[in-house]
Amino acid sequence: MEMDEQGKWNSEAAPFVISSDASMGHNIPSDLDRELFMERLTGYTEIPEDMDCFFVIDEYSVVYGCGTYDGDTCYYYPSEDMIPVIDCSGIYNTSEPTVKRSYDELYGYCCELLDK
Repeated sequence: MEMDEQGKWNSEAAPFVISSDASMGHNIPSDLDRELFMERLTGYTEIPEDMDCFFVIDEYSVVYGCGTYDGDTCYYYPSEDMIPVIDCSGIYNTSEPTVKRSYDELYGYCCELLDK
């Protein structure tokens, strides 16, 4: 929220995916300072520097997040059995039977979701 107030990001932009890997962003608003955003986000969440992670952002909220050290074992936000979905009411998380997906598969799923 403070970045919006400082004019460093328009929070009303379309939902996007931002990642610790600069090459893995999707629909990132052109006015967003990616490095500053990730610095603040990881500072608030205390994500270890050596963890790869991505987040689905909608307005001021992290809707979904995933982190990994090895690409296979994943850590999730809000929980392991939740997956983001989108419909006319927006993006939200829903429970689904636990399906083991790799970090890259989850990232791809989230990007495809936002392209719908």
